[in-house]
Amino acid sequence: MDNAIKISKHSMKQVLNSSILTISSNFKNLTGSIGDLIVLSSDIAKSRFCDKSEGILYKSALMFHSCQLISSLKLLAKVINNEIIIGSVLKECRNSIHNRINFCLDTIGEIFNSDFVPINESGLFLKWVDDALEKITQVEIGNKTEFALKEAVSAFENVLSHAMSIAQICLNEDSKAIKGTSQMVLESIEELENELTKSEPNKAMVKLFIENSGNKLCSLERRVDIAILRLSLKIFSKYNQPLKEVFKICERNFQDEFNQQLIDDIVVDFDLHVDRIMQIGLFSVFCSSNIKSGIKIRDCMASLEFLETELIPSALMLLTDNSEVNRMSSSIYKNYWLDEAKELKKLIFEIIDPYTFCQVIYDEICLVIDGISEKYKTENNFSKIEYNDIVNFGSVFIDFLLTALKSEDMDDNPSIRGRVEKCDLVLREISKALEILDDNSDRTNIRILSRCRVFKAEMKKLLVALKKGIEDEELAENQNDIEVKNDLPQNKFFNHIMQKGKDILDNRSILYRTPNKTFMIQSLQSKNGRSGNKKTVNSFIRRLSALKLNFHQFHLQNSHHSIYK
Repeated sequence: MDNAIKISKHSMKQVLNSSILTISSNFKNLTGSIGDLIVLSSDIAKSRFCDKSEGILYKSALMFHSCQLISSLKLLAKVINNEIIIGSVLKECRNSIHNRINFCLDTIGEIFNSDFVPINESGLFLKWVDDALEKITQVEIGNKTEFALKEAVSAFENVLSHAMSIAQICLNEDSKAIKGTSQMVLESIEELENELTKSEPNKAMVKLFIENSGNKLCSLERRVDIAILRLSLKIFSKYNQPLKEVFKICERNFQDEFNQQLIDDIVVDFDLHVDRIMQIGLFSVFCSSNIKSGIKIRDCMASLEFLETELIPSALMLLTDNSEVNRMSSSIYKNYWLDEAKELKKLIFEIIDPYTFCQVIYDEICLVIDGISEKYKTENNFSKIEYNDIVNFGSVFIDFLLTALKSEDMDDNPSIRGRVEKCDLVLREISKALEILDDNSDRTNIRILSRCRVFKAEMKKLLVALKKGIEDEELAENQNDIEVKNDLPQNKFFNHIMQKGKDILDNRSILYRTPNKTFMIQSLQSKNGRSGNKKTVNSFIRRLSALKLNFHQFHLQNSHHSIYK
């Protein structure tokens, strides 16, 4: 095993130091050595990890880093192909990919060390909620009251800390709701503690406080659920826009005076956007039992994380040095990020509960339409940009359903399929109207608002079809809004879990994280899956073969390019 890793590292070093004339053959050697390593590591894993449950965890770790190797090779192939086109070596790109591949090779080696202990992270947040509910019911008046209460408080703290990490990246309204509900949970726990510390606790009151604590915790879980779904809608409606804004300003301002504060603000917005994407991805991984889907999602997230140290610096470099090498390097990183983010969106859509997410989108679109309708009563000539959210949210609605229905094996349902097509048609009409009709026009607003109401009605019909068509679906419960005051009362323990939530958020990582830095939500649907079998290894080899073939064909087509161009 160690020898196979050394061979792969040696092949990678040869690629790193290759000229454009020799890199093609060295790249083929690298893909071959990594393919041999994947086959060997899989064979060793099958013979060493006999316990089924333990073996799945080890093989999952192995599959994840094998996926990362394939992703790195795909990026390296793009770098090499672009080097051939421009006739220059993209040294910085090569170095970053070299470091990434070496890290994956080292980690694969560590998996087979005796010190490596895999953790089952699937369904982690729900497990904490269930554990907290179980622990709180075990609290009773008696000799072990103090111990049972301590265990329950610790379990509640796990849930609250991770809820706080969500509150710090979700939308402001949801953040306030989560914080407010968290304080209600703390207050119910404090009431229970106060009653138990009395000289003669009232059994009826203890039972009431225990039940109240459990109910408040379930309410918090639902708050987190809705917050993540609303955040997903916002992020995926414009998942590529923040990055495009960064490159737009960097490419436009070369050798010109530029507003540094504006650039800083755009970069900060992009960083927040990435943080939110990563948190949504983490939730989806740790709520699904489909190991294969989880590995794919983590692979995309790891690719985005890898780009964090490369993408923005390469874009900012264009402000001072707009050379062909820098333009090509930044373009490679940009396109790679967009491809991985798009794939991540698709993978997450495949495991989100269709009815619940569609209901959230419907509610948000209704709010926008109702707001425009109220505005139209007092002002007829307003801008068409008021309708942008309807088009953006509606696009997520259609995109999500087309993706989710295939994964749910409901694509052949004529009722649902027909409703999706009708919604898509009406949304296209709205989008086209926004393009061609005059702005700030009473006639325009009447026509577009009318089509928006038709779209709203078609969405409602589709929701009914989904509700009837999905068997054994757990429908979202009607939730009464909880009014949360802006000025929350101070609570030392609340501040403590707020800080723990911030620590979780600050330390989020796919490549380098520890298990306690991840969590998930209930609304993302759990599914069964398998991993680590021979079919998976063959899939890796097929992907490597396809990569080598595509690279070879590109190399032949562009063989006339040289450093003498």
